Amino acid sequence: MQIKEQLETEISRWNTDQVTWYIGRDPDRFLTLWDLIFPETYPVSPRAAWVAESCCIKYPHLLKPYLNDLISRLPGIRFHGIKRHMIKILTYQDIPEKYLGQLVDLCFAWIQASELPVSVKVHCMQVLYNILPQFPELEDEFIVVVNDQIPKNSAGFRTRAKKLLTGMNTIHR
Repeated sequence: MQIKEQLETEISRWNTDQVTWYIGRDPDRFLTLWDLIFPETYPVSPRAAWVAESCCIKYPHLLKPYLNDLISRLPGIRFHGIKRHMIKILTYQDIPEKYLGQLVDLCFAWIQASELPVSVKVHCMQVLYNILPQFPELEDEFIVVVNDQIPKNSAGFRTRAKKLLTGMNTIHR
């Protein structure tokens, strides 16, 4: 299979699953896919990001060599779809402490960014929620930011926010 050519054929769950199956656990094939995500060309890059998400959910170890690259690229990603897939990948990862400062700042900023779709914000909330056990001092800021954003966002945001806040046993309204 030629990954780029397959991604060009269509955007569908079926096609995503086919490419994910082809890549499997193979780090060389994953590298080929990773190189299609950046430099963000439409339509291949968003489709490659979707496949990367699918691969990393099944095989989280595939992202390890690219974690630094991903976190350093996050602030500059232009396409919202790529942002969504890349931040969702991080919800399934154990993030090394050396990346947490940059990631925490970015997630808080993206949650509050009015131009971003709710799907990006929801995954940013999840990344922060996953980090809270390591850094309980962030809990108050998380609660304040999320509660501030609840009335400014959609029902999907409110549902996830309430679920996460309830999980903390600290809903403050």
